[in-house]
Amino acid sequence: MALNEQQERLLGRIFASRQFSYAASLQRVLKYICEHASNPAGPSLKEHEIAVQALGRPESFDPKLDPVVRVSMTEIRERLRSFFENDRVPESLRLEIPKGQYRAIFEPVRMAEGEAATPSPEAGSLRRFWGRYLT
Repeated sequence: MALNEQQERLLGRIFASRQFSYAASLQRVLKYICEHASNPAGPSLKEHEIAVQALGRPESFDPKLDPVVRVSMTEIRERLRSFFENDRVPESLRLEIPKGQYRAIFEPVRMAEGEAATPSPEAGSLRRFWGRYLT
């Protein structure tokens, strides 16, 4: 499935972020998973398929012997969490990969009542600074 324009823009911002900008293999895995997110109710991708298609492993790849896909997915989930928690500008769309699945889910972000749609650039910095004291 081809990603729509909004999903492509979000993925571009994610890849340009400090969490992903120097992680080419994680970018390839995430892009592959996102491009195959066409049917949220359908079966998720398999480890072997991701290893061969996104990471260039040989057809003889055995996920029982090499945990590269599971390790990559754990790292991708952590980096996505960090991206969305520390992002300076709130996103209108959120990308999640549920634990135990190899499926990308794009969900619209619901704004809390009274929350500004586009806060000032300082808002992210203030939130990051004061967040640790207010939680």
